[in-house]
Amino acid sequence: MKKLSLLAAVAASASLSIGLMACEEKGNSLNLGEEPTGACAVNLDNLDGTTWLYDKLEPTGERTPDEQTRMKFVTEDGQLISKYTVGSYSDVYDFECRKNKDGDELECFEAPKVKDWCQALMVTGKECTFAEIQKIDKNVDQATYDAAFKEATEIIAKYKETDKWEQFVFNNNNLGNKLQGRVYIKVHEKKCQLRVTDNYMTIFNGEMKEDSNPVGTDFFVKNEGEFMFEHCTDSSDMIAMKSDVFPESEEAVQPCLPQNCAFTATEPANFHYIGVDGREAKEGCTYSYDVWVDYKSVSKDNVAPIVEFNGKKEARYGFAQTFSEPGAHITEIVRYATCDGKKEQVEVACNMVLSQ
Repeated sequence: MKKLSLLAAVAASASLSIGLMACEEKGNSLNLGEEPTGACAVNLDNLDGTTWLYDKLEPTGERTPDEQTRMKFVTEDGQLISKYTVGSYSDVYDFECRKNKDGDELECFEAPKVKDWCQALMVTGKECTFAEIQKIDKNVDQATYDAAFKEATEIIAKYKETDKWEQFVFNNNNLGNKLQGRVYIKVHEKKCQLRVTDNYMTIFNGEMKEDSNPVGTDFFVKNEGEFMFEHCTDSSDMIAMKSDVFPESEEAVQPCLPQNCAFTATEPANFHYIGVDGREAKEGCTYSYDVWVDYKSVSKDNVAPIVEFNGKKEARYGFAQTFSEPGAHITEIVRYATCDGKKEQVEVACNMVLSQ
């Protein structure tokens, strides 16, 4: 099946500004406020399964739980993981958590990107040795280093002594080159909250440095609600339209983009998935999807109807949503295929719309 050719143009203008640099600057001050009474049941050993929201300090001095900046703890293969949005619109990052040597703090780091670390070292003329990498992360093993060093060396050779070398050096040697997210977590027992330090690691002029992400060092409050913690992998193939009719031609693709189009509080935004991945229906398989709006569940296990299109059978994914609150809203769908009784995730698609 051929994707609608206009999608490339749509994607260029509709892609979300998502990632570590996408969130707005937030205050870093620690306003303790009133202390709760009673013993705190939270500790570093019972975080598995809990969800926490950034207790954002407002200009008024009050604090408001920020659902965009949230983290959830899960255990995978015996390893405690913090799934953390870092304030982005639709990204979720995995941080492996381990206690520090004193046992009073969790050190939660993203998986090491050793190839990128080697490139950051090598563009400044410094050697990327196994010993040097272990100074950055002692958990990196020899095999991981060997493969990463080989790949980095090949990439360096590709760019060196070309007109792209200067730009390549800058891309790999600047303070904004975020090479690893690093989050440090302590329990503030009097407040019964988490005290989180949100940093990133970079390598500048051959030396490892840590700097602060916008959250800085601040508090997170526990929340019992269900929130979206799936990383969006496709921010261009699910489009919002005024029309509720699926666009079956280039001319019919008329996305309502945040920069030039908005929906009223009573006007439904009609979302259509027009990408290729997972649309073609296989014999004996069924298709479904979950809908999330502003990080909260709207509906689950929606059946994707099978239709004939261009002589083939395909699954259709779509829904309508109204937004009563003005501003930007994030919508996400998680698509599934069930074949031979086994349900597997196909993709997470997302979109941003404006309501006025």
